Amino acid sequence: MARHWSFVVCDKRYLYPFAGTLLAAGLLAALVWNDPVQFNRVGNLIIGTGVWMSMRYTLREGIKRYKDAAADSPTVPGTNQLNAEFFNRIGFAIGDAHLQIHGFVLVIVGSVVGSYGDVILRHVFPARF
Repeated sequence: MARHWSFVVCDKRYLYPFAGTLLAAGLLAALVWNDPVQFNRVGNLIIGTGVWMSMRYTLREGIKRYKDAAADSPTVPGTNQLNAEFFNRIGFAIGDAHLQIHGFVLVIVGSVVGSYGDVILRHVFPARF
């Protein structure tokens, strides 16, 4: 399977730590400035990260303007040879579906943080806020 740049920029190995860093930065900002609303602000960035993670299929396939119809067949047209591009597409589609689920999880986490982050911090640190 050939790698595409969208595999790197949408990979959960990079985007989950990025989202965790955003959460830590939002928590730190809220504690430093004694303002729990600072934690809410990172929620939108986490939502954006989740949407970005879900976009791998669009980045990889949707940008292509001219699609090769020969790649839609399991065999190379006119021969009896297997078409590697066809099977690569199936494998890529499975990975795309997994990343869409992970992206959806980040969207949910970002929505909760963006909507209720300040309430959560006030309950977790009642003496601080």
